Amino acid sequence: PHLSGIELFRKAKKVVPSLKCILMSGYSQEISVNPDEILQGVTYIEKPFRTSRLLEIINETLKK
Repeated sequence: PHLSGIELFRKAKKVVPSLKCILMSGYSQEISVNPDEILQGVTYIEKPFRTSRLLEIINETLKK
């Protein structure tokens, strides 16, 4: 609770260095992604998206 997706990823990455992550945009104004904060191992997808696009992103992320 009270962590952004990026903050959670940073903490989890310390425990599992090989961790991969897909972040998605939120509907809240509080949620925004600063390009400087996109981290290695993180893929970003914006809502709305089709299921087929999500599957592509998952496959691409797993191959990295």
